[in-house]
Amino acid sequence: FKVEGNPMKTSMKFVNTKCPKCGGKAKRETDTMDTFVDSSWYFFRYCSPKANRIFDKKAANYWTPVDQYIGGIEHATGHLMYSRFFTKFLKDIGYIKVNEHSKRLLTQGMVTKDGSKMSKSVGNVVDPEEMVKKYGADTVRLFMLFAALPEKELDWSDEGIEGAYRFLNKIYDLVGKIPKTSKGSRDAYVYNRLHKTIREVTDLMEKMHYNIAVSKIMEFATYLQKNKEFSGKKCFTDSVKNTCLMLAPMTPHIAEEMWNKLGEKGFASVAAWPVWDKKMINEKFDAAEDLIEQTLKDANAVKYLVKTKAKQINIYISPEWKYFAKEIALKNKKDPKRIMFYMMKDERVKRQDGAARYAVHLTKNIMQLKSLMPQKEEYNILKENEKFLSYDLEIFVKVMHANEGIGDRANRGEPGKPGIEIVS
Repeated sequence: FKVEGNPMKTSMKFVNTKCPKCGGKAKRETDTMDTFVDSSWYFFRYCSPKANRIFDKKAANYWTPVDQYIGGIEHATGHLMYSRFFTKFLKDIGYIKVNEHSKRLLTQGMVTKDGSKMSKSVGNVVDPEEMVKKYGADTVRLFMLFAALPEKELDWSDEGIEGAYRFLNKIYDLVGKIPKTSKGSRDAYVYNRLHKTIREVTDLMEKMHYNIAVSKIMEFATYLQKNKEFSGKKCFTDSVKNTCLMLAPMTPHIAEEMWNKLGEKGFASVAAWPVWDKKMINEKFDAAEDLIEQTLKDANAVKYLVKTKAKQINIYISPEWKYFAKEIALKNKKDPKRIMFYMMKDERVKRQDGAARYAVHLTKNIMQLKSLMPQKEEYNILKENEKFLSYDLEIFVKVMHANEGIGDRANRGEPGKPGIEIVS
């Protein structure tokens, strides 16, 4: 081991031998090291590249283990195995102190098309250069990150590429739609969703769950598009800017273009990662959003069923006695049989038409009951968002109490699920 090159070649006793079949003179193969062996300890050498020895022990022990190891699944029995062997060997002979060469391991999955591994022999190879020319590099990057977790197989989809392309065009359009008003009626809602998204995406990026992170950003971009008419200039700009920063690692080119159009200095790629503020997150807004989304869903369902051109949609908040009834049901969730008993004892409930039927309904659906929002709060939320509801449903919406309506539909609503009336 003191000579240069392969020491096995210097041992004539090893090299020269006899053929096991014919007994003639033969030579043994001396190139016995797998290619991975030579590249299985470079991370230690990188710690002191100018050292005139194998590596500097102090530097290697300071910088290793490596924070993250990323390799193809086919390397699990190649480079990864040899790297672990060399690390343990070097520790045993006293060169390093670490027992493993990296803290975290990620093995990348294969890219498939129509369920089969991409292969020239199969004829299912997609040339990424053609996709880049047609859709741009950012579209290809976004699709590959969104389609699957890094460690899973990725099935190439032309429809998926088209979807990623449409999304990037949609998000780029947000830059040109900054509101001029200083404040919007839904600023608090938007800020709540923004900071929740930053919190979630930050955590997902750390875990390398890039596909879910992209999904969360897409959801927020759609939400932002929906709220552009009800957001103030600062709120909307902050939201677009932070969305741009979250997208920068995935779609750097369009992120830089958006960053420039927003009037920001420098590059998005070197700007600080967004930081979520817990003061901007409020569970009350989450509950309010759930109520609004459920109401929109119900209103759209009724619109579809009626199939007549409507002039107006009336949204009726449930009668107050149903809130008292639901409160009784929630208190007796562990013993549903007592719901009817306590409802019929309550003066606020028992005298109401349909009280007994509602008690049966609550008992039957006791496991689906969620927490109760006060009637006043429910009314205020929907009333304050009347214009937003009208904008989304593309029809005039009026929110009122059940006693303001005429007929049966006004009283059909329940806590958390207002009654819907289509006015033709």
